[in-house]
Amino acid sequence: MNPLIKKVVVSLVYAVGAAYPAYSLAVPGGVTPEEWGLVVGAFVAAFWGTFKSNTTVIEPSRAGETIAGPPKA
Repeated sequence: MNPLIKKVVVSLVYAVGAAYPAYSLAVPGGVTPEEWGLVVGAFVAAFWGTFKSNTTVIEPSRAGETIAGPPKA
């Protein structure tokens, strides 16, 4: 799979995971426009933070590395 698509998918998963609690707290009394703004803000912040992160691991391991670290020469 294309690495960019992987990053987008992982970012979407993190963003939904961050926005859902904000939404679930807002639902009982009815969601106001201000609350929708907070839900969207949580989604955007989590998506962008995950997407721009160069430390997000998308695969179980990277080529040339093991759990113990890079190969020793």
